[in-house]
Amino acid sequence: MTTTVARKNSSERQRFGTTTYSIDFTNNNDQFTAEIYNAVTVSDTVVLETLYLSKEVKTLQVQNSSAILENNTSEIYFQMGMALAFIGFGSFFLRKAYYTNKNYRYIIIVSLISFFSLIRIITLNC
Repeated sequence: MTTTVARKNSSERQRFGTTTYSIDFTNNNDQFTAEIYNAVTVSDTVVLETLYLSKEVKTLQVQNSSAILENNTSEIYFQMGMALAFIGFGSFFLRKAYYTNKNYRYIIIVSLISFFSLIRIITLNC
């Protein structure tokens, strides 16, 4: 996807001492590493490689440059943790004997969605 940088924003969290670097494009936005944040300026034309469903930026290339910058913000670990937490809680609650059939269906559906989400996250990022 070819787009232009509309706005750059960095915010620092005093509590944890971390800085978040956000770049807004004309039709997308995402968080990036400091290297990518410093490599682009507002109104630069860039080529983005995005994931199909989540529109998460995987790589970024400034149009006049041959360097391809990979976006590695470690969001994958949070997403995998959430999927594993839902699967873990689902398997824990399935062991209880006092739920109705409707409750069991909800637990199984959430666990299956989490399982397929985990598979999707692993296949898209590896």
